[in-house]
Amino acid sequence: MVYLRYAPKIYKSSTSLLFNTEKGAQLLGIEEISSEQDASEINREIQLLKSRLLVERVVDRLGLLTSYYKEGKTKFVSTELFGNIPFELTATIKNPEIHQNPIYINLIDQKSFTLSHATKSGEFERIYKFGQTIYSPYFKGVLYKRTNKFSNEDFSGYFFVKIEEKGTVISDLISKIEVNPLEAQTKSFTLAFTDKNPKKTQEIANALTGILIAYDVEKKREGFTNIISFLNENIKGFEVSHNKIEDTITLIKSSFGLLESESDVNILSTKITAISDQISLLNNDFNNLLWFKKFLETNSYVSIPALPFKDANIDLTSSVTKFNNLQNERKVSLLDVTPEHPKIKL
Repeated sequence: MVYLRYAPKIYKSSTSLLFNTEKGAQLLGIEEISSEQDASEINREIQLLKSRLLVERVVDRLGLLTSYYKEGKTKFVSTELFGNIPFELTATIKNPEIHQNPIYINLIDQKSFTLSHATKSGEFERIYKFGQTIYSPYFKGVLYKRTNKFSNEDFSGYFFVKIEEKGTVISDLISKIEVNPLEAQTKSFTLAFTDKNPKKTQEIANALTGILIAYDVEKKREGFTNIISFLNENIKGFEVSHNKIEDTITLIKSSFGLLESESDVNILSTKITAISDQISLLNNDFNNLLWFKKFLETNSYVSIPALPFKDANIDLTSSVTKFNNLQNERKVSLLDVTPEHPKIKL
């Protein structure tokens, strides 16, 4: 009978998130402009938390490609030194065979150490000083001290470092993330992450939450910029049209020899104003159509607002809805593939 003497503890860090679906259009007080649906947005946020896009940002922020460990009394037991390392290795990989193979660090004194590693191709061992360039057949790097003085405990037993491929680290993190709806009424869900190191577990869960919020703000800012751009263009168009109409009224009065004191000036002005209002509405519709065409030609790949037309014969609501739905699908797909993927180029 075999007994498992050493079983590592598993830690879980969790947090609850409340999803706010307040739309940019509502914040601007424009009810006609809307392109998002709450349910689809919540699903997208849940997908985001387990997407390669978001997890890669966590890996980069926390520097998770390089892990540091300290061997215990037996080689079968080791402790990850997350956030509390006495030294730091910066390395440029020359041969990917070094990935997942431990690079052993044995401290000699306060200024020097032995570095060694073994792969299928052979073994390597050299003595270096901290800050000195390391030339290994598999990588080039430097080991820096992160403490003024090593303790006696640091000199007992080996340290070892693992440099992982980014794809491997991302896949491992994704497998440890749990996202579950909490309450449908409050549009909330829980995020949990599990790992053997309690500090690492907490830091990754916090980073995921923070990066999700930052990403959400980033996308909302794109939407606000788009809406504000649309409004600015319409305001400019209205000002130009209004000035042209005022000039036209003045010209007509002058051509017919009408003065402000004449009794029929008001009647004529009323009729001209009514006609100019119709012209203004048509100009507004025309400018909206031009803006819509220009927007689609820019390939900005953001949601577009629903354009309000005064002419009942112009209705692009279904086209705008379809466009925005396709854009949302594209956003979700880009969480896991690049813009060059055939699915995106279709």
